[in-house]
Amino acid sequence: MSVLQPIISILTVPSVVLFPHALLDLKVAEGQLDCTAGEWLAEGALWGIATLRGSTPSSVLGRRSAALFRTVGIGHIVHRERSNGCIRRLVLEGLVRGRIVDHGTRPGVPAVQVEILRDLVNVEGARRKDLAREFAEMVRVARQVAASEADLRDVIRQVLSSHPHPGVVADLLAHNCVRDLYARQSILAELDVGRRVRLVQIQLAQIINHQTLQPLRRFR
Repeated sequence: MSVLQPIISILTVPSVVLFPHALLDLKVAEGQLDCTAGEWLAEGALWGIATLRGSTPSSVLGRRSAALFRTVGIGHIVHRERSNGCIRRLVLEGLVRGRIVDHGTRPGVPAVQVEILRDLVNVEGARRKDLAREFAEMVRVARQVAASEADLRDVIRQVLSSHPHPGVVADLLAHNCVRDLYARQSILAELDVGRRVRLVQIQLAQIINHQTLQPLRRFR
């Protein structure tokens, strides 16, 4: 499911994926943002985070549009810091998934038009039982990771205790635990909650087994 939305500001960055409900702390390089325009840098302003493929450097959207993944995280600014009159730090809270459908124009900042993407959740009959089973398995593996990885223990316990929705839990576990860029992007692009939960469970299992997983790359 999707809903067409107006043009939003976009920041193109390498190796960063913004998940719904997650907080993303970004350090902004000098000159990367035009600080003379105010509204789109105000707290509460909507932003899209478009991930650049591989080691492509940060750049203005349009010059390297082919290097962008089309599925983006959309959030709003909850905190900002200035230095010498310029924005040097932005903290965004993820809200929804989106898909780039067209380039837009906005003075002083790259922009795109996006579709807001909604989760596909079938809660009837056998699919409901399948989702419950997959979710229980993901939670079990997440607890194993928390027991074996001290640096992830507190954040995993916090995630598991604070969000009952399987899709939200999967997103927050991916945000905090999954390091591979392509795995993170494939999880972001997966709208079927059951499949997303399964993808996160597989990635968590690799942490326990200390193996490198080749993720499904059926996303754009």
